Amino acid sequence: MNILKKGGCLRFWGVWFGRPYDNFHRPVSTEHNGGVLTIRFDNGERLTVYKPSGIVNEQNDFHIESAEKIVWEWYYYGKERTPENLCRLEYTYDFITVSVVCTGEYKADARSFDANSYALELC
Repeated sequence: MNILKKGGCLRFWGVWFGRPYDNFHRPVSTEHNGGVLTIRFDNGERLTVYKPSGIVNEQNDFHIESAEKIVWEWYYYGKERTPENLCRLEYTYDFITVSVVCTGEYKADARSFDANSYALELC
């Protein structure tokens, strides 16, 4: 699958990654095997979506309505790409709530996730 939208900011269950419209992530490759969608971006980031459903892939709209788990990995921006600078957000949806586990220097506020929003949006 090729993502038709040229790129944008990421939003997970209604919560922005970073400040709204502060980042631009350009997809460069995708792989969809066995219920797992992996999207790689131009700055070395990787997004892995487990059991995605309701994928909308249009020129001006890319979103995934639901997923069991989403893992977003990136190297801390402005620092060298080394293992110790690798950050990871792992979102899990249990059909009621969304929880998140953070690795690295980034902090996410799990209280603000909306389980009724799209699992992923490229805004």
